[in-house]
Amino acid sequence: MSLTDARWARIEPLLLGRTPRRGDRRRDRHAPLFTSIPEAERYVRKYTVSHPVPAGNYPPRAYDGLTETRFENWEDHDAFFASENYRTLVNPDEARFIDMESVAVMVTEEKKVM
Repeated sequence: MSLTDARWARIEPLLLGRTPRRGDRRRDRHAPLFTSIPEAERYVRKYTVSHPVPAGNYPPRAYDGLTETRFENWEDHDAFFASENYRTLVNPDEARFIDMESVAVMVTEEKKVM
């Protein structure tokens, strides 16, 4: 599925202009870019962006941000990351603020306890 002119008008400003701080970029530029592609609505069940906050009696932060992306199944996961829109628009933007050498990836299955 290709981008319509209307969708491109929404995401083009996100690709150009000022370079925000890392946390700002993930939340304020990259997240809207991520959610603007049709494949996000089609395949992604949950997408969250979190940043550490100062918390007394806890160790200093060990990371600058956490992103959680959930899919219904592996087929949706694979289709999303293989899509042209992800590969040509979203993935290149990640290199602008993610240090891929220090990224930790976790694949989990959630079990509700309470």
